[in-house]
Amino acid sequence: TWRKVVRIKIIGQVLGLSWMVGAKSTKGVMDGGACIMGSLVAFFLAGAARSRHDEDGKWTPMPSNISTMAMTIDAILFAAALVAGKSTVGSTKFSIAAGIYSFGAAVGALEGIPKFLQVLRLA
Repeated sequence: TWRKVVRIKIIGQVLGLSWMVGAKSTKGVMDGGACIMGSLVAFFLAGAARSRHDEDGKWTPMPSNISTMAMTIDAILFAAALVAGKSTVGSTKFSIAAGIYSFGAAVGALEGIPKFLQVLRLA
């Protein structure tokens, strides 16, 4: 089960990133972002939290409150990217939705920096 849910996430992320890189418009970038976030929501809905394993392969399910919070945030960012991708660029709706998605994506990236730096120190 864990392998299947991880595959859902990875395939969705690769497709979304490819969509964003190949996008010819801002709307295309937002649609790619929606694909990424949608894959994360699907990842949780498919059982990611209860099927989670650590790097040693030990079963370590996420606590339900943390899982619910993460999935809720991902769903909000998914909806924001989806709305931005379907809105007229420059409209208030687009600006708010794209701003929510961009802020959430930036926070997600920034919170991973300490762990990334720790990995670099170990190498």
